[in-house]
Amino acid sequence: MPDALMGKRILVTRGKGQNAKLIKQLEALGAIPVEFPTIDIVAADPAPLIEAINNVARYHWLIFTSANGVTYFWQQAAGLGKRPDDFQDIRLASVGPATGEALRKIGLLVDLMPAEHTAEALLAAFGSLHGQRVLWPAADIARPILEAGLRAKGAIVERVTAYQTRPVAQAGELPALLPTLDILTFTSASTVHNFVNLLPPGDPAQAIAQAQVACIGPVTAEAARKLGLPVHIVAGVHTIPGLVESLTNPIVA
Repeated sequence: MPDALMGKRILVTRGKGQNAKLIKQLEALGAIPVEFPTIDIVAADPAPLIEAINNVARYHWLIFTSANGVTYFWQQAAGLGKRPDDFQDIRLASVGPATGEALRKIGLLVDLMPAEHTAEALLAAFGSLHGQRVLWPAADIARPILEAGLRAKGAIVERVTAYQTRPVAQAGELPALLPTLDILTFTSASTVHNFVNLLPPGDPAQAIAQAQVACIGPVTAEAARKLGLPVHIVAGVHTIPGLVESLTNPIVA
């Protein structure tokens, strides 16, 4: 359905500076992206991450669950003079292809990636980790299920906050935009939470008028439903290209 998005006004809710890829793909299909970030991505206190990187040889696994985690990890690693070769004896796990691509761009190879790009699937891909040390550079709001599951498999887990996710404080022009939108896209549970918090008081489903809601994956979709948003589309492949594909060939959620 090459013309499915022609002229459609599509809300993009990721953090500012992280939307170029999604916007470019939407524009290529004739859509009109409307950028309204609902979150800000900011650096965390670097000291714990610097300490972990300085002692990186003690870890058996490095786990990354977002491209942001890779970015902030490597900023500190490069600042310490580390090179990709310094991590060659450590196995790397990635939650999905976008995170894996971020690792490959800096010269790090992925040893483990699940077929489904969720923390639950990543956890299931591991066997026994008895006695193995795991470093997880994560967001401050990352779900605890991965850490708990790794510990249950016997791992010694060190979760370090690599970056922080902060809500946008002001709704600004959002109320005026809502009636003009055809599709709302959400790429994380945090974008959903903060979007709903910016809505006028009342029923979120009514506030979005006739717009459809499209989510990048099941975790995001679950968050949307719990907060009162109807979910019309869930990407089968939990990536930005997968989300765009789901908009052009929608499957009812």
